[in-house]
Amino acid sequence: MAFLHARDGCERVMRPPIRIFLLSVFCLMLVVMSGLAGPPADMARILKARRLVVSMHQKDAPPFFMTDKAGRLYGLEIELAYDLARKLGVEVHFQRQAKTYDDVVRKVEQHEADIAISLLSRTSKRAVSVSLSDAYVVLHHALLVNRRKTEQIARGKKPAEWLNASTVALGAVKGSAYVEFAQRDYPAAQVVQYSGFEAAAEAVLKGEIHAVLYDDSTVQNWVLEHPADMLHVQMTVRQDREDPIAMAVNSEDVHLLQWINIYLDTARKDGTLDKLVAVYLKSGNWKDPAGE
Repeated sequence: MAFLHARDGCERVMRPPIRIFLLSVFCLMLVVMSGLAGPPADMARILKARRLVVSMHQKDAPPFFMTDKAGRLYGLEIELAYDLARKLGVEVHFQRQAKTYDDVVRKVEQHEADIAISLLSRTSKRAVSVSLSDAYVVLHHALLVNRRKTEQIARGKKPAEWLNASTVALGAVKGSAYVEFAQRDYPAAQVVQYSGFEAAAEAVLKGEIHAVLYDDSTVQNWVLEHPADMLHVQMTVRQDREDPIAMAVNSEDVHLLQWINIYLDTARKDGTLDKLVAVYLKSGNWKDPAGE
């Protein structure tokens, strides 16, 4: 009996130190595990590489992205890309192999780029294969119309009325969202696809097609650069058709998308986006800062 009492006493003496030891081990494990957690995989990939790879169309799209006479990239989206990278503490690398805007999107879909920033329309079709950010600029649909060719069919009618006819040839840039927009809004029209807006505008001038559909920023820039041609064509903006511009990331990069949207929300609230819009969309001060 004395032995049993002694053993019980021994257990009472030993139990607290054992509990303290086990608790210490558990706490140590928590510390180690928290240290191993780190950032989510999509963010860790960029931080480890120390660069943000941006997919962008190989052709300039002023004033969103363009090259000055000194060979330097600049523009509204170039500034956004540099600021994103700066906030992440990494460098930015522009990947410009894409020949169409759909190709730009495919680069992030296929993990060849971290993000696509390239005058991308925010459409449900694109959202099937990639994740799209909140819009940071909202443009509108615009038409460059051949005056003579449409004089009779367009008289007294709205664009939505005279364009939606089987006798109308409507141009759109191949691989852009405007092919989808043209087919959706003017299903009866013959949609003719061109490699770029310049080629489509030339077709309008020659009377090969009735009009071309594109964003109002691009059409307006073309109008300003071709004043003599306005005797033969005219620009019409559809204020009832918005074109939200967004960034795209791989559908698996959920934390990167969340981070981008927080960045855009902050940029909207602190006036950063308003300043970029004022410089690049509401004035002509952006034209070739190299000045030579």
